[in-house]
Amino acid sequence: MKRYGFALALSLAVLCALPAVASAQAFTYFDPGASGEAYRESRYQAALTLEVTPLEAQILLDGHPIGTARQLVAQAVPVSPGWHVVEVGAPGYYSYAGRFVADQHSSASLFVVSLVPIR
Repeated sequence: MKRYGFALALSLAVLCALPAVASAQAFTYFDPGASGEAYRESRYQAALTLEVTPLEAQILLDGHPIGTARQLVAQAVPVSPGWHVVEVGAPGYYSYAGRFVADQHSSASLFVVSLVPIR
């Protein structure tokens, strides 16, 4: 029960840290009168979504740094089709590495990672 309470409190803290107002420019609407080509292309593009703690953790995609967990909260990172490796590390924590496959017909691959402190 204590773990559930801690997880709930941590989740609420992360949600409260998010910006309260989303930018209107962040939303793209489909206009049936337009050609729709951009909509069709983005609709089938695979993406990676990350939920990582601690927020200071560095994230690498296929060996290239893509940012910290804080920078990537609620972000969909576009990826090309095929196999990819996600690495997460922070000082004082055990690192994590995971593989996933993205294809052009999938939407988003979600990685939820909570790094364990080194004792």
